[in-house]
Amino acid sequence: MYQDLLRKIAEEKPNYNQEEIQWLLDHLGDPSPEIRDELVFTSLARGIQEELLTQEQFHFIAEVLTSDEGLYKEINKVGLPVLERSFRALIYTNLLSADVNQQSIFYQGLNAGIRNVLLNQGLYYISKEKDTTGF
Repeated sequence: MYQDLLRKIAEEKPNYNQEEIQWLLDHLGDPSPEIRDELVFTSLARGIQEELLTQEQFHFIAEVLTSDEGLYKEINKVGLPVLERSFRALIYTNLLSADVNQQSIFYQGLNAGIRNVLLNQGLYYISKEKDTTGF
C-alpha cells in the first residue's frame, strides 16, 4: 500500500479508494516522518485542497477523525500521541477551510454537528496541548 500511495503523490490528479483513505488515516501519527509528513499528510491535505476526493471521502475523513475522541485523545500524553494529535489538527484545518471556501466542491459540506465538533475540539486542543515537539 505504501508504495502505491507514494506513486500517487507524483500523479497530477490521483484518485483514492476507500482502502487507501483508511490506510492514510490509520497512519496519521506514524512515527516515521517519511510516512506521516511526506505521504499521509501530503496526500490528505492535497486531496482536500485540490478536490481530488469525493464528497463521500471528505465526509468519511471528518467522521473518522472525530469519532475516537479526536483531538482529546491522550491529550495528557507526550511522544507519539502528540504526533497524531498535531497532524489530526492540521487535517481539521484543511476540512474546515474547504467547508467555508465558496469555490470548493466541499463548501458547506460538513453537517453542523461535525463542524461544531471540529471547531470545539480545535479550541480545546489549542488551550490544552503542552507538548511543542518540533517547534
